[in-house]
Amino acid sequence: MILQQQGKIDINQPITTYIPDLKLADERQNELTIRRLMSHTSGLSSQNFSYQYQPDDSLESLVDIIKQASLYAEPDENWYYSNLGYDLLGLLIERVSGQSFAQFLNHSLFTPLAMKATGTPQHLPIETTGHISFMRVSIPIESQPAEADIPSGYLLSSANDVNRFLRFQRDGLSNNGQAILSKSNLKLMHDAVSIPEAYSYGWSHDTYFGMNGIGHDGDVDGYLAKAVYIPEADLSIVILSNSYNLPQSLFAIRDLTHAMIAEAMGEKHSSNLIIKWLAILLPVLIIADLLSSVRGIVKVRKGKGQLSEKQKRHVLLQTSVKIAALFAMPWIIGLILGRGIGYQELFNMAPNLTLLLAGSVILEIIKLIVVAFISPNSNQHSRQDEIRLTH
Repeated sequence: MILQQQGKIDINQPITTYIPDLKLADERQNELTIRRLMSHTSGLSSQNFSYQYQPDDSLESLVDIIKQASLYAEPDENWYYSNLGYDLLGLLIERVSGQSFAQFLNHSLFTPLAMKATGTPQHLPIETTGHISFMRVSIPIESQPAEADIPSGYLLSSANDVNRFLRFQRDGLSNNGQAILSKSNLKLMHDAVSIPEAYSYGWSHDTYFGMNGIGHDGDVDGYLAKAVYIPEADLSIVILSNSYNLPQSLFAIRDLTHAMIAEAMGEKHSSNLIIKWLAILLPVLIIADLLSSVRGIVKVRKGKGQLSEKQKRHVLLQTSVKIAALFAMPWIIGLILGRGIGYQELFNMAPNLTLLLAGSVILEIIKLIVVAFISPNSNQHSRQDEIRLTH
């Protein structure tokens, strides 16, 4: 939007206008307008293309990476989250400005807003360690993103600096009162586009105690962040966490946001009991399921595999369901979150659930093996015993 205000780009033009060597594995590449990329309505989606960046991938590497990508849907058809789309915008900024992405941000935004504790991992030390949660125990995890991955969500900052950025949304002015963005351009960024997800240019929309707010939340391995600005109350909320799991992302961060706004506005707020019960019940369910699977194996083994055909079908069905659930889990969680995820990301956000399913599948397969290898002999011995008893 800063480049648009400077007259260096037109956001309604295809990104290929400014990056002519950008080629997709899709004939609709010229429909990738900057506006659509900013609003996640370009048709690019992590549902059908989720690239694992290598440590030395630069933003220029995206020119080769995107050759493997095709559109998931027609442009402007719907909202489909795409980190790749935002990384492409980072490359656009570099090509048009002649500066690196980090240099452009520092010169055009962070320095004018006095955001001294904000930058990219290449230029600022990572002073905290991210954590994932397994059975309510925090486990440290390192996160060192590639340069190509930074525009879609790997900036370092402090709560105070993020607050400065949110205050900038009021009037578009720098720390000393100079205009960075006009109010009309700010309004354009904030206004929802006409799609069901009501997502504008980098901002999602929500309602808090009857007031409309703009904001965004996000997560990377071991970290979680949320920022909300409510113009009507002139209130900004910033939450930064160096721990991350799925219940936090789906429930806790939203609950905490509402609690903070309620306190600031003098409103009443009741805690979400789902969070507490998930924390208590999930470890119990994991242990109970694993013990049940072990008990089933022991029972089959002690009984020398003497199962009826109906019981065998039940074991096979149970195993099949658990295997299907394990394979489908990234797709299910991705559908809930609105983006594609892989098994590594699934494990980092939900290690309890992932290990539960994996452990159950392994134990059920062992039970199948026990049934398959012991049952025939056991049935033969059983028939022989029956013959002897009859004699």
